[in-house]
Amino acid sequence: MESTFESAKADAARRRKLRHAEHVRIARKLNHLLIMLHTGRQNTVLKQERDKSWLLRAFATSKVKVNFDDLPAGPIKHYVRHHEFEQIIDEPAVQQLLEDMDISVGDWVNLFDVLDADGNRLLDIGEIVHGLMKLRGGADKCDVVSLVLMVRAIQSEVHKLVHIQKKQGTMIENIFGCFGQSGVNFQAA
Repeated sequence: MESTFESAKADAARRRKLRHAEHVRIARKLNHLLIMLHTGRQNTVLKQERDKSWLLRAFATSKVKVNFDDLPAGPIKHYVRHHEFEQIIDEPAVQQLLEDMDISVGDWVNLFDVLDADGNRLLDIGEIVHGLMKLRGGADKCDVVSLVLMVRAIQSEVHKLVHIQKKQGTMIENIFGCFGQSGVNFQAA
């Protein structure tokens, strides 16, 4: 009985060690990718002590850690523009790096739009990190079901808004009708 418990403990410790090694591997690759996105270059080996609070905030909710010693000198951009992202993402080395992180994207051109969570045509570090971590691995059935349920909820809310708008249009028409003005149509198209 004791050997079974010891074996289970050893197995749990081995799994923790493997998970940690995988987190470190992904963190290193993500670190390299962020540096490439920041500098626009594939091979950046600049070391400089500087304020890294922006990156700390980006990783505050992530399990991934970044090697701050590899950050380049100079002002750090807090975002990446669409054209900058496209230039870097077209590089085979970057695509290989993403594939090494178990991020497979069928269409590299659309990756920017997938990661741009707020739709402002700029990717901040948080959007890049969180988006890429969500893209790791294949799509699970629960991912697809979750998407379908969210779309249905949005459709339901849109239908409610259309119904309210139609009611308000009818009320406005009735108000104008009371004043003798006709020909005003406020119905939704």
